[in-house]
Amino acid sequence: MSLKLVEPNTAADEDPRIESLGIVLIASSNKLFADALGYLVLEAGFTPAFPSGMEAPWISVTRTQPRVVICDYDAPVKRLRRMIADVAARRVPLLMLHTGETHGNPPALARVERVTWQRIPISAEELRRVLTDLMPPEPDRGGPHEIDPAEAEREHRVEGARSAEPIIRLMRTVTRWSWVASVLVGASIHIASAQSPPSPAPAPNPALRADTSARRSNVLPVFETAGFLTLLSAYDRVAYANAVQDGKKVYSATPSTTWDHLRQQTWVHDQDPFNVNQFEHPYQGATMYGLARSSGHRFWTSLIHANVGSFIWKMAGETDPPSINDMITTGQAGSLLGEALYRMSDLVLRDARGAKPHRLHETLAGLISPPSAVNRRAFGERFRSQLSDTAPVTSWQLRLGATADALSHDYAAPVSLLRRDATAEFWMSYGLPGLPGYDYARPLDYFDFQMSFLSSASNPIENVMIRGLLIGRQTEQLARSRGIWGLYGSYDYISPYLFRVSSTALSLGTTRQYWIASGLALQGSLLGGVGYGAAGSTTTIPSTPTNEAIRDYHFGVTPQALATIRVIAADRIMIDMAAREYYVSGLGSDDIRGSETIFRGNVGLNVRVVGGHSLGARYVSSTRDARYGKLPNKKLSEGSFTFAYSFLGPSHFGAVKW
Repeated sequence: MSLKLVEPNTAADEDPRIESLGIVLIASSNKLFADALGYLVLEAGFTPAFPSGMEAPWISVTRTQPRVVICDYDAPVKRLRRMIADVAARRVPLLMLHTGETHGNPPALARVERVTWQRIPISAEELRRVLTDLMPPEPDRGGPHEIDPAEAEREHRVEGARSAEPIIRLMRTVTRWSWVASVLVGASIHIASAQSPPSPAPAPNPALRADTSARRSNVLPVFETAGFLTLLSAYDRVAYANAVQDGKKVYSATPSTTWDHLRQQTWVHDQDPFNVNQFEHPYQGATMYGLARSSGHRFWTSLIHANVGSFIWKMAGETDPPSINDMITTGQAGSLLGEALYRMSDLVLRDARGAKPHRLHETLAGLISPPSAVNRRAFGERFRSQLSDTAPVTSWQLRLGATADALSHDYAAPVSLLRRDATAEFWMSYGLPGLPGYDYARPLDYFDFQMSFLSSASNPIENVMIRGLLIGRQTEQLARSRGIWGLYGSYDYISPYLFRVSSTALSLGTTRQYWIASGLALQGSLLGGVGYGAAGSTTTIPSTPTNEAIRDYHFGVTPQALATIRVIAADRIMIDMAAREYYVSGLGSDDIRGSETIFRGNVGLNVRVVGGHSLGARYVSSTRDARYGKLPNKKLSEGSFTFAYSFLGPSHFGAVKW
């Protein structure tokens, strides 16, 4: 194999005005050929990029975001089919190089929108022409041309966005450092409050220290979970009958494959899409948790039950190697999600204010926690855990709105305009501190739950965020402040437009409320801890567990921090700010050199107009800093304004009085 090479022209290096025409990813198992082709690509005016070390080329497609991918047909890279699937899904042009008179035509290429075959040797000038012709056409930058009205409107909005960049940068700065303000303000108020004589603390109610239940069944959840996993396996065998990995159908498990898993115990990080691993698996765990919880079990035994169910599924439900990440998200994140759903479902039933809940309450409770509804329908109140805290202080909102122009910024490219979306969001704080006699004796006696949706078929769930007190107690009760502190468990799934992050973590932290003055309350939380997370860019790859669904994100141990602050004035106005940061490291990952730093912050204003109806606006900013060995660092940011109507619960904005 040979290439026709000439001495590199260094004019582009000498003249800074000459810019690269874009990144070209070179995929070849022949290192000498790849290096030679890299010089030729550089001579043609493009920037060459290569898979780094042991990194698979399909991951490099995600990290480098090339304008064209060049594939060496004579020396194909490993897992070529996966790379081609990723190229096809991202609609990246593909150039296939070969040396023979003829070439084959792999079926996988049929999915690639723009593909060209080119025989080598080839000159730099000809390569430049081929690459330029292969790339999608761009509007003429020079002479006059006809402007499409829709494109003109888009350009007008983008120009307006660029002119608003100083304001956007200011908003991002305010958002990013809102947690500093929360800490400083909270500290100063705490000092002032400490000078006031403490109010006598009411004696905890002994009845609040444990769940009570007429009965508890140890057999029922075992059979129910076995039935659930059997039905799930039957569904997967039909819905994903053609899903193949390592030459085996993924969902055609047999006693032989189960025995192999039990005997070998080869644990890996799997390749499922982000939303499958980070949302669908936790929901599967929440279902198994709910089956045990609604059979009379408490939090910790239900958590064990969810983990055992997850292990059984990894051994006997699939033929691919069992995955470490699934055990973390299914058992742990699923239990946090399951407990929150169980409590919210119970709250809906108890809000019925009657001996028998109304059918509407029954239906809503069943939608929130289907496992609880199944056991309640089959056994009535026989196994239902009677939560003693039937009247915790809760605050909830249902928001319906729309995002204005959502802006993205690649630090190596201009501002670009993302789509607009309708949004829906549900948020609840359960067990807010300040209620006299309320004791935090059980896991998730306090939790904060938030879930939001977008009108997008490819990304309908924007985020799911849960944090709850696992083990903790109340702080000293002062005249103007109440609070709790301890060990929190959290599960976050955040998937905005361009990139996403998810984490299951344990954190030390505190949640407090201060009465600054009559009618002016300040609420906030401050947490810091470590978990196991995943982060990466978004993709158009279909969200199905098949070989076409390429893992375009990074796993790792994830230190993280959270700060929130909420100011409530006269139960009429609420200003809320939050800042989250995640560092998805290379520790515990299949790519030890990779890391992702994700920040997400928001600033919002809500005004209650009348009753439980309010109007508000919020700005959300997200940034991503991805670093992967010798590959170019990738920095992205996005920001969006959302305008929404909110329907508030009975406590409105949730300021607790004592």
